[in-house]
Amino acid sequence: DAPPPDRAAQLSFVAALAVHDAVAGRVPGLATRLALKWPNDCLIDGCKFAGILIEGEARATAISIGINCVHHPADTAFPSTDLAAAGVRASPDGVFATHARAMSVPIGQWSRGDGFSVIRGDWLKRAFGVGRPIRVGLAGGERDSIFLPVWSVGATASSIACMMVGTPAMTWTLPSVKPGAFETEFWM
Repeated sequence: DAPPPDRAAQLSFVAALAVHDAVAGRVPGLATRLALKWPNDCLIDGCKFAGILIEGEARATAISIGINCVHHPADTAFPSTDLAAAGVRASPDGVFATHARAMSVPIGQWSRGDGFSVIRGDWLKRAFGVGRPIRVGLAGGERDSIFLPVWSVGATASSIACMMVGTPAMTWTLPSVKPGAFETEFWM
């Protein structure tokens, strides 16, 4: 059952919480080394180990999650890692099973968008880089600023925006960004 189209982008935050919580329970003390990076990455020790992509139409939404279990790409714009390098021994099947179980908690809290305020609060507790320098790839080139998440509280509380000091707020929606497009690539 697809969520309302204006709330589907919120699933990225739901999925990120599930990845975070599934991995956090694998090794004692690992939770303090994990963080979530705007808009859709999961980090260990400040390096990306997982990414999330939400795609959808009016009748269906797909959540794609890539988790680096044993290998990770080198020479990326943002440093990357994998679970094994962080001391987590896990097979792809084991990670999938753990994540599938962990997904039930935030998806239940989210409640097709009605509970997004809970998800927003939990995501912000795990957020990487709030109030810190950020470099954003915009259509006209890169800009440096300070990362400040902004959450709309309109009638549906569905817009998710990233505001940066000295730049206009940018809204991330599904299936693509709004006019004035920017690349959803953020470095902190």
